[in-house]
Amino acid sequence: MPTLTIPISEALMETIESRASASGHPVEDEVVLCLYYATDEKPMPRKRTPEEEAELHRQIRRRRERMPMIHTDDDELNRYKREGRL
Repeated sequence: MPTLTIPISEALMETIESRASASGHPVEDEVVLCLYYATDEKPMPRKRTPEEEAELHRQIRRRRERMPMIHTDDDELNRYKREGRL
């Protein structure tokens, strides 16, 4: 993969570090995202860390627990199909 080395000001570096910290990205990923957005390219998805993956699963479980459970049987589903509801 190509590498780019460029000099930047301390102020710009602090801004990038701040943005990276706020979004949970490493500084390098934040710079690459900025370059993608500046060129209107679609950014490459970043692989989630195991901690991020676990948190995502916790959030999904919490949302699923708040959803009402709807129980249907085969007869009910077949009736819905005949009525054009499925």
